[in-house]
Amino acid sequence: MIFIVILCAASVLTDADAKVRRATVSRKAAPKSADQLLSELQVLEKIRRDSLKKAFGNPKYKADPRMMENLSVLSLVDSLFLEYHNYYNAMNKLIRSDEESTAAHQALTTIKSSRERLIKLYKAVTEKGGKLQKPNVSTDNQMNLLETVFGKTLKKNDEIEAELRVEFEKSPFINHMKNMPNLPNESPF
Repeated sequence: MIFIVILCAASVLTDADAKVRRATVSRKAAPKSADQLLSELQVLEKIRRDSLKKAFGNPKYKADPRMMENLSVLSLVDSLFLEYHNYYNAMNKLIRSDEESTAAHQALTTIKSSRERLIKLYKAVTEKGGKLQKPNVSTDNQMNLLETVFGKTLKKNDEIEAELRVEFEKSPFINHMKNMPNLPNESPF
């Protein structure tokens, strides 16, 4: 999925190697319920959005066009994370619905539109992320916080995805997913 791009954007900001491969989601990574994991993700979203807002307001960052471009890509990644949250909520709702219920049909509609938005966001992040250059500003506590909260969000998404995958495999809805747009699995980086 898009997580490679997130890691690449973070690596440009911290001068790490940008050629990262995303680990496959482990079934062992999800000891908590999907509802609990989604609640924890919501807390991370607030911290992430507040951190991004502060970074965009930082005069030192504003003075560096490369840093602003990196923050712009992180903002797109944040939008991507928000869309994944919508997607995970819809999947969770679908798993807990009766197959013929209105809630199940609404969840399937949400999943389809969410996947379409995720594909568009993925393309935007990939295009802009591929052009990123290392900023002239050195890494500081504010940037470390951004890197940490984006990393924790990535891990939380992996946990949610693992839990939903296990639950979904037991559900009668697997056949409904065949007509859904495919989400990207890896980055071109």
